Amino acid sequence: MTSFHRCFALLALFAASFKFCYCQNETINAAGWADADAGATWYGEPEGAGGACGYGVAVANPPLYAMVSAGSPSLFNNGK
Repeated sequence: MTSFHRCFALLALFAASFKFCYCQNETINAAGWADADAGATWYGEPEGAGGACGYGVAVANPPLYAMVSAGSPSLFNNGK
């Protein structure tokens, strides 16, 4: 198999599998979340790491610093 055929076969395989890997639930939208209950718990300092997410001090270090937030029923101990 030539290099061109090999590259073409890999490209075709990638293109065919991309459709199956791309998932999107179009029934979920922001309007459905407007009346949802939410809860959060913070155990740390106002400017520091902590909280109920379970990441501990990992969020105080790069690359996660200032990029992590959580808000869902799966919070540790139900956010309490």
